[in-house]
Amino acid sequence: NRRSKQQEEQLTEISNQVEQEDSTYSMDDISKYLVINEINQEGWVEFYNAGKRSIDLMGYRVRFCDSEIALGEEFGELKAKKIMAVSLEGTLPIGELFTVEVYNPEGNQVMSLTVPELERGRSYGCLTNGSIERGIISASVNKDNENESVTFKELIHFSAPAGFYEEAFQLEIASSVANANIYYTLDGSEPTMDSDCYENPIQIVNQSGSDVVYAKLGANSEFAPKSINKCTVVRAAAFDKGGTKLGEANQSYFIGVKNATDYLNIPILSVTVNPEDLFDYYSGVYVPGRSAEDAIARGDKNAAANYLNGWKKEAYLEYFEPGKSLTYSGSAQISVVLDSSVAKNQKSLRFELDNRDVSQYSTLSTYISENENAVLMTTYPQDNSYKIREYIVSQLAEDAGVLTKQFQPCALFIDGEYWGLYMMPMEYGADYIEAMTDIPSEEILLWSEKLETEDGVALEEWENLQKLLNDTDLSVSENYEQVAELIDIPNYVDYLCFNLYLANGSYGNKGVTAWRTISTDGSGYRDGKWRFYCTDLADVLWNGM
Repeated sequence: NRRSKQQEEQLTEISNQVEQEDSTYSMDDISKYLVINEINQEGWVEFYNAGKRSIDLMGYRVRFCDSEIALGEEFGELKAKKIMAVSLEGTLPIGELFTVEVYNPEGNQVMSLTVPELERGRSYGCLTNGSIERGIISASVNKDNENESVTFKELIHFSAPAGFYEEAFQLEIASSVANANIYYTLDGSEPTMDSDCYENPIQIVNQSGSDVVYAKLGANSEFAPKSINKCTVVRAAAFDKGGTKLGEANQSYFIGVKNATDYLNIPILSVTVNPEDLFDYYSGVYVPGRSAEDAIARGDKNAAANYLNGWKKEAYLEYFEPGKSLTYSGSAQISVVLDSSVAKNQKSLRFELDNRDVSQYSTLSTYISENENAVLMTTYPQDNSYKIREYIVSQLAEDAGVLTKQFQPCALFIDGEYWGLYMMPMEYGADYIEAMTDIPSEEILLWSEKLETEDGVALEEWENLQKLLNDTDLSVSENYEQVAELIDIPNYVDYLCFNLYLANGSYGNKGVTAWRTISTDGSGYRDGKWRFYCTDLADVLWNGM
């Protein structure tokens, strides 16, 4: 029997060697065995083949930030248990999160990895070749990682990064702390020592279907689906032997929905939050709850509800680009926006980010308010049913010379359940005008009744301009020319025609917003003339909502 076992092991070893020498993995299998082993700040990525066959990377492409490199014949096949380094032709950002993406020859993303902040000469990679344990290590291009110095270890490691996958897979979790126990949840709730203890890999499958727990509370009543797409949110925490919580990590996994038409070419925000913090009768910020019933019991005629209390709760965000690569993850404070959608099923939400270091390469950075470091997800207060009215009509102004609020459609998931289509508005103000015109914000003077600006210069100028317009006969050419030196007349005509054409019910009711450059000796936008800005187009086209 012993001899037979030895012969069997020898035959298996020979068979594996033959496999390595004569076979390569199919394109469908490559993502199972190809590992991003190390990424260095100086501009290279190292791949590792964790399988038993060769991997042919011919025609694959690697993207990072704004760069892309195609893998040609010079890279050849990546043998089993071997390493291959690819130069990314440029250094990577210092002190910023960024994502490296790998695409197969058919243009499908096969993997992505979000890299933490790196200093010069440092790498982010597997602590041993191909392992799920990662950290910041010393650089070791085309060398094994086992002997490299480690400056940072992730407390909790997932065998697969958050993201989109075509097929179900088994997820492994490990901790860098010896003898730590890992407990996890799959419903967004905070892991405790009463949660499931991780002992075996977790099967990550497509969760989509009619088994809806919370999303029915947020479903638009006119378009409530019978089934929804879902993702798996894995929330894991490590505890030492004494029961002290050492740390926590969160990951969202989407199976088989990357190319779903509902999310095609739009980003996704996955929010993980304790369900009771949203829906609990006493403490949930999303429901009428105890506050509403207490008001009724008191005979209080004023509106009262939990969602009107301005409460904030802890949440964890993962932002996936329109191409579905992860470019931001971090904790935030979630609250309900007190607009006219507050009593509707789908409420506008506000996320105050705890981390200000959002990479410039993440499109999320465009929609973060500068002063409050917050992202707004709006359901359109005056257009809660259709949601796209202001988004569409703002596109009509692109050639009209009139600035309008800019939006990004975004699909929202809460605790793994699809919550609906939302819009992220870009905060309007001097920074927005800079983004639209390339004029530095410090060179812009902004007046807005809606913003209630405290800029004394803008206030004085605007009051003087209004007095001039009210007290001057503009049929006299000299007077008209005087006003034309202060106001961009063609812009004002476009502004009036635009609002008239769209039947903007908010025109004149929500204040005027105008801007000019401080300098008056330039050309184009830099001539110092006042120009007008449409800040609200939600009540257009006879919107009777």
